[in-house]
Amino acid sequence: TTDQVFAVARSFHAARVATSGGRGLILFDYLKLPAAQATNTPEYIALGQLATRLKDLAVELGVPIIAGAQQSRAALSLDHAGHADQGAAVVAGSDRIVHLCDALFLLRDLRQVERDRVMDKFGARQGAGLDERNRLRFNQILHLSKNRSGPAYETGVPVFYHRGQSRYEEHAYVRGADGNYVADDQGHFAKTAELQYVHSPEFVKKATTKVALPTLSLTSTPAHSRAAVKAAMEPVAADSADAVAGRIGFED
Repeated sequence: TTDQVFAVARSFHAARVATSGGRGLILFDYLKLPAAQATNTPEYIALGQLATRLKDLAVELGVPIIAGAQQSRAALSLDHAGHADQGAAVVAGSDRIVHLCDALFLLRDLRQVERDRVMDKFGARQGAGLDERNRLRFNQILHLSKNRSGPAYETGVPVFYHRGQSRYEEHAYVRGADGNYVADDQGHFAKTAELQYVHSPEFVKKATTKVALPTLSLTSTPAHSRAAVKAAMEPVAADSADAVAGRIGFED
């Protein structure tokens, strides 16, 4: 139960962290209701209460807590611009999760149309036995949608997740031979080609499926023809595998 988890956290902190003068870190995976604690309380209220308890525990022990949370189904239909503009809105469960956190990160896989663009732009990574997503220059984007102690970075940072190794590789700023970030005379870090591409109109643009429609009058055609034309005018899914709604460009 969550009560047992909190008790273990307090016990470990008292025995290992407080006595050594260290800081400590708690990882909570993830914000949901254990089946054993199912009650008549609405889920959004119970999740809000859990988020409040985690916040109180962080203050009590003086340690940061990183907690995972689910995204809503609406996130499946968002493109890159949607995640940048509505990031906080895709957290499922309770508004208090977003309200109480100091920083909100959204980590997502690239959609198919985005994977195609990255492959066209940078080519494939070299190496035998790599699956499709491991051959991309980067395959995920990390959005910083909220940051209480500084600026947010809603447009995100490209990262490469090594599947099979559980290791991340960040592609935001250029590093020199010594491993340090390269900066100009004004102290600004040099952006990688990957970061510049993620923030470019070329990457952010929406996929458009063009459909040639016959010139018909809906009022002068039979009912079955009107139904066919109406169906043809419905938005076409440009990336049905990721449940992303497309747009239609009409041509004469």
